[in-house]
Amino acid sequence: MVGRRLWVVAALALVPQLALADKYEDAFAKTQQLFDAYKASADQYNAMRAKYDQYYAPIAPQWQVVVTARKVADDECNKNKRTRACRDKTLA
Repeated sequence: MVGRRLWVVAALALVPQLALADKYEDAFAKTQQLFDAYKASADQYNAMRAKYDQYYAPIAPQWQVVVTARKVADDECNKNKRTRACRDKTLA
């Protein structure tokens, strides 16, 4: 009888520890899922960055020239749209 009570007491003492272990396992699983999601997004970013470096980075200086010319044309045309300077700067 005493042996059976001892096992019951031992089992009751271990139940919270088992529940705590489950919480740790769940937290570890969530951490692994978050790490995998982060890794996937980092890989996707690296692929997009490589594509940007290959296609868009070489034309970035030319794009700044286009933006500047467009701003000059817009400023000139805001003064008067029918002037020769507006037409020439728009066509340029």
